[in-house]
Amino acid sequence: MTRKKATIKSNDDELELEKETKAPVVSAPNLRDLIFLGSIERVVDIGGFRFKIRTLSGRQQKAALAKTMQHDEEERLSVLRTSILASAIVDVNGVPLENAYDGDDLGTDLDRKMFVVEGLQTSVVDKLYLAYDDLTKQSSADVEENTLKK
Repeated sequence: MTRKKATIKSNDDELELEKETKAPVVSAPNLRDLIFLGSIERVVDIGGFRFKIRTLSGRQQKAALAKTMQHDEEERLSVLRTSILASAIVDVNGVPLENAYDGDDLGTDLDRKMFVVEGLQTSVVDKLYLAYDDLTKQSSADVEENTLKK
């Protein structure tokens, strides 16, 4: 809460004005809106497969970066791209990406999703990453436009 105080003098009379500004309240309903502000998804069709991709939250970006830091410098760029895509792909033809993993227990959902993405052809990965990049740009523009409207 911000308080402003002003003193006005006129003909030896002194008036004191106070302006009180309250900070916006974040409640459960609008907190959910805040969390999903800028989150958008799109379906990308490649060779008869429908990939649903979504922008990442801060938590997902942090997890993707953590996966990257487990590798040496030469591998980091490709691992970062793989981990971002693995996090961004929600499903393929309505089936969660992690369900496409068919092997021994590999750990987390992100590990399983990364394994699947690593098995895709480079041309498919390139097209998906470009679509994801476009999605993040659209999300930034949407948030900026939404901010300017207020």
